[in-house]
Amino acid sequence: MTSPAKGGRGKPKSSKSVSRSQKAGLQFPVGRIARFLKAGKYAERVGAGAPVYLSAVLEYLAAEVLELAGNAARDNKKNRIVPRHIQLAVRNDEELSKLLGTVTIANGGVLPNIHQTLLPKKAGKGKEGLGSASQDCYMGMVIYYGGFLSSFPGKFRTVKMVNSTESTTVLRWKVLEQVDEELMKGDERAALNLVNDLQSRPGGLCSFGTARQIPPRLYTLDELKLNGIDASKVLSPDDRTLGSIERYLQAAAVLGGISAWAVFGFTQEQTLFAVIGLFYFATLDSIALKGGLSSLMLDMIGHAVSQKYRNRVLQHEAGHFLIAYLLGILPKGYTLTSLEALRKEGSLNVQAGTAFVDTEFREEVDSGKLTSKMLDRYSCIALAGVATEYLLFGYSEGGLSDLYQLDSLLKSLGFTQKKADSQVRWALLNTILILRRHERVRLKLAEAMSSRKSVGYCIDTIENVIIVDDI
Repeated sequence: MTSPAKGGRGKPKSSKSVSRSQKAGLQFPVGRIARFLKAGKYAERVGAGAPVYLSAVLEYLAAEVLELAGNAARDNKKNRIVPRHIQLAVRNDEELSKLLGTVTIANGGVLPNIHQTLLPKKAGKGKEGLGSASQDCYMGMVIYYGGFLSSFPGKFRTVKMVNSTESTTVLRWKVLEQVDEELMKGDERAALNLVNDLQSRPGGLCSFGTARQIPPRLYTLDELKLNGIDASKVLSPDDRTLGSIERYLQAAAVLGGISAWAVFGFTQEQTLFAVIGLFYFATLDSIALKGGLSSLMLDMIGHAVSQKYRNRVLQHEAGHFLIAYLLGILPKGYTLTSLEALRKEGSLNVQAGTAFVDTEFREEVDSGKLTSKMLDRYSCIALAGVATEYLLFGYSEGGLSDLYQLDSLLKSLGFTQKKADSQVRWALLNTILILRRHERVRLKLAEAMSSRKSVGYCIDTIENVIIVDDI
């Protein structure tokens, strides 16, 4: 038996080579793209990472377009993707439509759309100061007939023509007043039935449950960064305002105690008893009341001394309200201070927040079968507050309890950490994109909420301000 040859330099070549695509974990050919980059002479030198990065970008875009086109094909009950489905996928996605704005897709057709200039002229304000009716879904003429047909030839019935935007706006407002009455009575089911019935009518509720959403899938942190989202600043709230107020109060208490001891000449025993008494009340509040009394005091002081804190809480709750409404969950009330929550709920452990008609959610949880659609809604609503703060201030302060509730729900459903992270990332991206499209609506809604308007009035504000093409 002959022995293997010796004397060669270097390591022996492996029997199987590994391509650059396999090393990068990509499907697109890195080597071929590198060859095209060099052949195109786009630059004097092409780095080793350039074809890898370009391959990853192209693969991501292809996967995104194929996924959306596949969804469009499935919605149209087709098993094959045709150019029409690619056109619908691209034009209905905000980012892809912007990227491919100057691209014409052959045989793709066009999106169904009527230009604003071709619509009938917009009417002025409706009766009783109900706001502009320019954003109604339906415009036309309602014809009321009066009189009777005469038996003589040549006689015609009299006709009265009224712009339907005014009548539908008045109808919508009357129904929303009934919704407020049912919510005041505590009959959530009746209020939800009124809203669903109004939604089915022309010119009723155009935007309830009609938000355009991104497809659920696994989104990475890099994809969030590509959309201008720093997840660490959204999902790690740090209440700086109330934290600084609490530190100032602690320092003031210490200085006040020292001043009282020096001015009034308290003995050491009296000072010790005073300190023990303060610690006793603080412990009692922490254990028995779960910190409700201290939270109430901090919230009251924060609203009294900090305009930024008041605005942050207001915008936070407006984000919850708007996202819930656009996703088809009816808000039933809101509070903007802990004192309002105490008066309404009668509990110190309730903070400012927005409550919703969650009968369907509770029914699914009780049955043990929570649908993915309901989970997606709940996830987006839970993240709406911190997402709004991030868009306004670049970071979030409140909303820690919302994140805890969402995390507890995902754990109770048996989600692994990877699956829970994927759900949170999708919900965060979806919520922020919706809020960006409807920033003006949120601002108007916040104005109405700052005046403590009813739920029906806030819904009417959304319907009057929202642009149907942006839904």
